[in-house]
Amino acid sequence: MTEIYNATEDMTQFAEQTGNDIQFINNKIGNVKELTTNAKVVVPAINELKQSVKNINANFGGSSLDEKLANVKAETKQEVKSEILDGSPEALDTLKELGEALGNDPNFATTLSKKLNNKVDFATAQTLTQEQKKQARENIGIVAPQTTLLESYLTARGDLSHV
Repeated sequence: MTEIYNATEDMTQFAEQTGNDIQFINNKIGNVKELTTNAKVVVPAINELKQSVKNINANFGGSSLDEKLANVKAETKQEVKSEILDGSPEALDTLKELGEALGNDPNFATTLSKKLNNKVDFATAQTLTQEQKKQARENIGIVAPQTTLLESYLTARGDLSHV
């Protein structure tokens, strides 16, 4: 048996589907009636927005918005740099200069720590090598004596052959 074409039902289904699709599209792009522009159609609304941007540029005293933004960016960059450097001398106001001042040592903290650990500590006992002890004595002006302690003792004691 052949079905009879029902034009009314077909048109109703088409209309419902079209309505659903329009609602789906409006949900995705938004309702153009809600545009705050005078134009309520997308292309004229975009053109109106473009003209508004041109007007903003004209209101910046002939400077373009890009120029103004570049100036604001430069000023902000300088403010951040000043805050970070907190009045550091000009010779140390870049990471490059700081690196050079620290000898470009990528392990500066470790190097400094090792050097500090090799310093004589007056508050606590340390274990030093003979070479470190010798260097420490020289650093504080205690040079190695010209004679040994034994030589000094034997000289002071004198000859015991007569005893």
